[in-house]
Amino acid sequence: MYRQRPRRLRTLPLTFMGVSARYILVVPSLVSGRHGRRLGYGGGFYGRTLALRPGRPAIGRAYPSQEVDAVPVGPYDIALDAVATERGVIRCGDG
Repeated sequence: MYRQRPRRLRTLPLTFMGVSARYILVVPSLVSGRHGRRLGYGGGFYGRTLALRPGRPAIGRAYPSQEVDAVPVGPYDIALDAVATERGVIRCGDG
């Protein structure tokens, strides 16, 4: 049987905050706030990943119904740079 070589996909040079899309971390969240704070699923996996990758933009993925005014913050929590919902991207300030 003849096997074709896989085609190379053409990619667009996407950037966010001046950084190539391949360096951006997309993080799921249970709830998120406008200040970039998020409440995860309790395992700490993404929190540790964010701590190991300082300087890389982190975008939280959430639904608009998961947005809250205040999120409880622990000593090891790291703020997101933006939250993406189907309504758009909300840029976050630290706070």
